[in-house]
Amino acid sequence: MKILVFADLHYFGGERKGFNAKRKLVEYAEPMIEEFKRISAHENVSLVINLGDIIQDTNDKLLDLLCLSMMFKKLKEFPCPVYSVLGNHDLKMADSIEEVESLIEQNRASFSVDIDGYHLVFLSPELHPEFGTKRGGSYKTQYIGKNTLRWLEADLANTHLPVLLFTHFPLADDPRVEDECAFLKNRDEVKQILLQNGQIKAVFVGHQHTPRFVEEDGIPYYIIGSPTTSLHEDGVPLGVYCMIETKGEELTILQRFITLQNNLSN
Repeated sequence: MKILVFADLHYFGGERKGFNAKRKLVEYAEPMIEEFKRISAHENVSLVINLGDIIQDTNDKLLDLLCLSMMFKKLKEFPCPVYSVLGNHDLKMADSIEEVESLIEQNRASFSVDIDGYHLVFLSPELHPEFGTKRGGSYKTQYIGKNTLRWLEADLANTHLPVLLFTHFPLADDPRVEDECAFLKNRDEVKQILLQNGQIKAVFVGHQHTPRFVEEDGIPYYIIGSPTTSLHEDGVPLGVYCMIETKGEELTILQRFITLQNNLSN
């Protein structure tokens, strides 16, 4: 099985204000997704996974929902199945997670599937409107809900397969990253469930934009960077994505980079 994983495309449909437009090269979101589509066909990829923040929110609910709908339609053009989790920017302007599930035609934001001898778990954050939209909406969406935690515990208890888990917010603590907005708030609860299971082969997350690797309590955590981020604010997108290949329980996990011309018109 071959799995292509990407995160944090940040497609943007509004005026560029309220974020660092030199760092977030949102004009590359559509070219990147087209390149992922080409790679998927050329390399016979079995599955593509979107780790969330496929859009950059605009503080305009209708525009955000329109952009989400458009980008998820593009995911349906891939030559293989595409599974997604939701990120904070995807959810910020929504009134409920059910509203977004309906829009993107995905029955559940958190779910699991068995493919080629692996149990794949997709874990999305949920909305807590009482936290408002402070600091870009991260606080509003920075939790896994209690019902989802109970579902996760039961789901993992019912499988004997090796597990790959995909979610948006990083779970493993990392002394290199000090901002609490860079992590899931109730990550300790999630990690306790993962440790109880004992079958977690790897966890893949997005949100932090810079590729990183952390191992915590014997579980490897891969932070997939943002392909549309410019690390040096020089107009060059990072172009990063991840390719996972499985042979039995053996995993090969490769970080790859796409090089695109930096003279795209907006």
